[in-house]
Amino acid sequence: MSRSNQIAGLITATPTATLDTINEINTSLNNDANLSTTLTNNITTKMPLAGGLFTGNVGIGASSLTGGNVGLDVHKTGSGVGSQIRLKNQHNAGFYIGQAGDTTGEVIIWNDANTDMQFRTNGDERLRIRANGNVDIGGASHAARKFSIKGSANDNSENTIEVLNSDSTTTFKLLSNGILEIPAGNVGIGASPTSITNHKVLELKNTASNGRATLALTANNSEYSNLYMGDSDVIDRGGIQYYHGTDVMDFYVAGSSRLNINSSGNVGIGGTPSQRLEVKNTGSAYTCVVQTGANGVAGEDREFGAFHIKNNHSSASGAKVVIEGFRDGGNTDAGMRLNTTASGSEVVRVTIKGNGHVLPGANNAQDLGSSSLRWANIYSYDLHLSNEGSDGNSVDGTIGDWTIQEGSEDLFLINNKSGKKYKFKIEEV
Repeated sequence: MSRSNQIAGLITATPTATLDTINEINTSLNNDANLSTTLTNNITTKMPLAGGLFTGNVGIGASSLTGGNVGLDVHKTGSGVGSQIRLKNQHNAGFYIGQAGDTTGEVIIWNDANTDMQFRTNGDERLRIRANGNVDIGGASHAARKFSIKGSANDNSENTIEVLNSDSTTTFKLLSNGILEIPAGNVGIGASPTSITNHKVLELKNTASNGRATLALTANNSEYSNLYMGDSDVIDRGGIQYYHGTDVMDFYVAGSSRLNINSSGNVGIGGTPSQRLEVKNTGSAYTCVVQTGANGVAGEDREFGAFHIKNNHSSASGAKVVIEGFRDGGNTDAGMRLNTTASGSEVVRVTIKGNGHVLPGANNAQDLGSSSLRWANIYSYDLHLSNEGSDGNSVDGTIGDWTIQEGSEDLFLINNKSGKKYKFKIEEV
């Protein structure tokens, strides 16, 4: 084949997958008569291998640019195919940001190396996610803690954590000095918020099988544990205080200790006790008032308050002394009884009526004094002697009712049954 025929065949041959014909190259270049100038101008718009600046938006794998503030579009097509950007140097296996390679389309920020991730603003570290997943905020350095926050002050001038309502009011606040503030709302531990009713601000709840609800106040062994009940004026208007130095508990009302329990279990009301129970009052008010029972009707013999003194030893079960008050005749009349036990049964021994009369617990059943223990003197106006209701005297077996009265020079004896009056014959010695 002549040279001219070879050249004609090269120019007019059918194009292959590559630009291997002069005619195809010329067609691809739009038959540009100024090919050299065009190529030079086009080359100047391309990014050199040594790097440079893009003057417009860039798309990688994208069919079109998003525009606006989006300077870089990275697009991967296909179901379950992720779209990510990888940043890597010779010291790191790679840092990725993009969308997950699955059908969820989740956004991921992924450090492929076993190293921490830092987030900085204004040149300072603000947040660090450690290689083990722990999170530090504000430059905290507690690598062993899951979540740590470091404030810039050691007082309450900085809020470490704060949760706001939709109206920007504070719901929950944890200050940098460790103080927790909940300005409004209820707190439930073991309880849902809907179950906290009846003005309960804090509820600790454990209703599981064998569940216990415990509130622990733990202090230094020479300091105090305090539970305050305050109001809008005074924070410690009432309260319970336990002093660990001497193991003493005080109950405060109106800012002062009203009840004291010491390490021996002694209880003092109005002062420090030295006995099992002491009630003290330095003022003119009643020291102790005991009131029980329902309202009775006038004249009803009803107990309305009692002190029981008992021995808790098993061999003395049922043994006790009771001092009780009772209604005696009218709404404003009251008496007192002293009861003891005999063979385990409680028996009235002495009754003081509302009018002041002192009566034995039963008729002709109790002695006043004994053959070995006598009263020194008996002082009275008249002396009334009666054995009525008995089996009679030991001389003639009869019963009588007599009164001895005093005169200026004589003693008189009155028979209350017959009305007869007699005079003692008295001889001066």
